Parts: sequence; structure tokens; C-alpha cells
Amino acid sequence: MLPRVRGYYWIGIRKVEEKWTWVGTRKALTPEAENWAMGAQQPGRRAGLPVACGPLVAPEQGSVSCVHAFGDNRYNSSCRVDCKPGFQLLGAAQTHCQATGHWDQHTPSCKAPHSFTSTCESRCDEGFLLQGDHRIQCGPVDPAPICKAVECPAISDAPSGGQVNCSHPIAPHSFTSTCEFRCDEGFLLQSSQHTV
Repeated sequence: MLPRVRGYYWIGIRKVEEKWTWVGTRKALTPEAENWAMGAQQPGRRAGLPVACGPLVAPEQGSVSCVHAFGDNRYNSSCRVDCKPGFQLLGAAQTHCQATGHWDQHTPSCKAPHSFTSTCESRCDEGFLLQGDHRIQCGPVDPAPICKAVECPAISDAPSGGQVNCSHPIAPHSFTSTCEFRCDEGFLLQSSQHTV
């Protein structure tokens, strides 16, 4: 059912094959029902048509798909805007045609998340060093920077009278590598057993 709008009210009839027909039941009006009151708007070319909203134009890099309950862009039409892959929707994806003849949302736009000449800044997690520029501009040439694990000097020899055993989860002798020192029988460890 349509909400009351000042000035007119749609009663749910349409002209189908030159006969006034109830939309809900699809039954023709009886002659008594066609007896319009004095001064009432007589059914004509526009009678029985729900209010129309303006057509929606798809944004650049986007598309519009609609479901129309009472005809193209009329009351209760619902439209959805989608963006092409690689583009982000800015605004509401869904809009509905209101009884006022206006859509309840503005048409959104589709924007590239990183457009030509946009700038990005890179940072590395703890234990990693940035190789390359920390700030790059989107363009045809700029290579992306990389984060490389911090390297420690290799432990070359086991202590005399002992052994060293190292594990390297990321890369040899890098951040999070650990080494464990053990002494042979008869020797005493003079420092920490573990080195990180």
C-alpha cells in the first residue's frame, strides 16, 4: 500500500486492455466502482501510476541493477550500485524510490583505491628493515619496497669444550634466530645458555 501524499492518492487500479483493473486481484472494476465522485480526478492517461523517481545513472566504473515493483523507477523500485573489480564504492550501495518522487540515497561513486599519482607509505614489523623508499607514488616505474629480516653476525665456532645449536625460523642468523650453548662433560658454562 502506498503512503498518503498530499494532493492525490493511488487507489490501486490500472487500465489493462482498455478495462480498469484492480492491481491486487487483477479483477475488472464493476460499473458501480467506475462511478467517480464529483470533482475527483477522472482516470486518465496517468491515473493508477505510482509516482516516478528520476532514472539512475551508473557511476563511472560501475553498474546499476534494479527491481521495479510498479514499473521503471517508480515508487518502491529498489536499485543496487556495484563497482567493477578493483574499484571501491563510495556511498550507499542500495537506494529506493520514495513516495516523494526522490531516491532515498544519492548515487554513489566508484573510485580506484590507489589511483595514478597517489602516495603510499610503508613500514616494517619489528626485526625487519625496509629496503627501498618508504614512500612511493603510484606510477608506471616505482618498485614496491620490501621488508628484510635483520641479520646478525654468524656464530662461527662452538666454544672450546662445548657445542652450539642454532634454529632459524625466518632466515639464517636473522631476527628470531636462537642459539643454545652446551658444555661438554667437565666444563662449566660461563655465560647465558641461550642467545637470541
